Parts: sequence; structure tokens; C-alpha cells
Amino acid sequence: MESPVQEFVLKTIVNGIGPVPDKYTAYLFSKNGNVVIPIKLDLLAVENLLITQQNIPQARPTLYDTFERCLKISGSKICCLYIYLMYEGIFYAYLRIFQNGKTLDVDIKLSDGLCMAIKSKVPIMVDESIASQFSLQNASIHKYF
Repeated sequence: MESPVQEFVLKTIVNGIGPVPDKYTAYLFSKNGNVVIPIKLDLLAVENLLITQQNIPQARPTLYDTFERCLKISGSKICCLYIYLMYEGIFYAYLRIFQNGKTLDVDIKLSDGLCMAIKSKVPIMVDESIASQFSLQNASIHKYF
């Protein structure tokens, strides 16, 4: 049985500061506003997210465009991005897909999953066990800021 989940939105990406300026942090905010999840990203992931978020036209189809077309051709539909685990600082996610009345969870790198969720305009869902670690009332969250 699946744990309770919360819906989140990607609101901001902050440039790295200090000795590693090519690292960035994206922030997922819960819809109810009491949880903020920082996600470390590299430059390529940030570029892909910004291109997707801002809908910047590309000369050729992106991987996300191609995957979305393949799903459509197969009669499948993305339901949501589901972040289900954080282990040793790494977030694990599934792209939840509906196909022929079945729900399929496809393992995906979080940064790619965020791009697909934004492109497909589907919710970003986070398992409650992860969200509770990043509650603004949780004193340990402050080490991420």
C-alpha cells in the first residue's frame, strides 16, 4: 500500500555559491506552503528545466518531446511524477503512466522527471515520509538553506 503524498510545484532555481559555482538548487514548494524541498542539480539539468519551463523553441525535438510523442502514439498518458524515496541525499522518482487501464511506474532520474512533469503539465507528488523531513517546522531543514 502506498504512503500518503503531497503535491508540490517547482518555483525557483538558485545559482550555486562558493567553491562549486556550477551547482544549483531547485526548490519544490508544497501546495499547502509548509514544506520546501531543496534539490541539488548540475548545469545541464538546470538548462533542460529552464528550456522546458520557459517553453523555449528548439531547432530539433528534445528527448522530452520524443518521449511524450511515443507515449501519445502508444495510447499512454503521464499521470504524475512521484518522488518516493530519498537515500543518501539522492531523490528517487517514478513517472506514473496510465496505459490501457493500468498504472505503470517508470523509474526516472529526478531532473528528467521534473522536465517531463512540467512539459506534460502533471502534478509533482512527494511521499509524505520525504515531505515530513523538509517541513518548515522541522529544525533540521535549516541545514539546507
